[in-house]
Amino acid sequence: MKNFWILIITATLLSLPYRSSSSTERFRLLDTGNGLFNNQVRFLTQMEDGKILVCTEGMFNVYNGNSFEPLACDLTYTVPLGMHNLCTSYDGGNGLLWAKDFYRLYLINTRTGRFCHDIKERFEAARLTEAFNDFILDHDRNAWIITESGKLYRYDWKKPAKQVYEPRPEEKSRGIRVKEVMQAGPFHLIFLNTGRMLVWEEKSGRIVGEDSTVATPAPSEYFRTAWLQADKEHLLISVSHTEGYLYLYNIYTREWKEILKRSSIN
Repeated sequence: MKNFWILIITATLLSLPYRSSSSTERFRLLDTGNGLFNNQVRFLTQMEDGKILVCTEGMFNVYNGNSFEPLACDLTYTVPLGMHNLCTSYDGGNGLLWAKDFYRLYLINTRTGRFCHDIKERFEAARLTEAFNDFILDHDRNAWIITESGKLYRYDWKKPAKQVYEPRPEEKSRGIRVKEVMQAGPFHLIFLNTGRMLVWEEKSGRIVGEDSTVATPAPSEYFRTAWLQADKEHLLISVSHTEGYLYLYNIYTREWKEILKRSSIN
């Protein structure tokens, strides 16, 4: 796995100019010897000044084309999360980048290369008193907040957050909770950690459907989803729990077409 991430970071950083002692050089091995905090790379993104922001386990680094510099963060200016996330980043617009890693939510201004100290103030209008378990940002940059009790709220950064879903008592007792929210045209697909899917409609502000196509009998901490917009009507959705699957999902008819199955998706 470490070699895989070294390959990814090396390939990505090729776009940056650097002086090479050999005109035939195409790849460089970049690791802790170049100042990288460790080789557990979570994600990387290019900032507006051309430098690369790299999130490793326990530290952010900035690559300047030659070496890595640490980008330390005062944890006072983060939002605690109850969920230990595989590091995820979201484009917040206007140069802002939201990042989740190791029970923390960060907000980074990629134009200045600094962490935003007003991150907690940005949630004041939500009027939520319960601790956050998880945070998701959709394509329209609305926040979806999962609280410690399992409630799901949608927050537009202006008005108080609106509750969208709360697990039933029997679901809570079984550890069932929201795992992911996908924006799909006029709908949002809310996946629970059993694979059961709820369809929330933007216009009515209500849950208008349920789907158990990819559901399993019991919740799983290993349940994962990822998706891409295939066209105006379809999403490509990968689902992974005990096995992996890739589907073509029709947003409007809610039909699933299996593309790959079993061990094909890891």
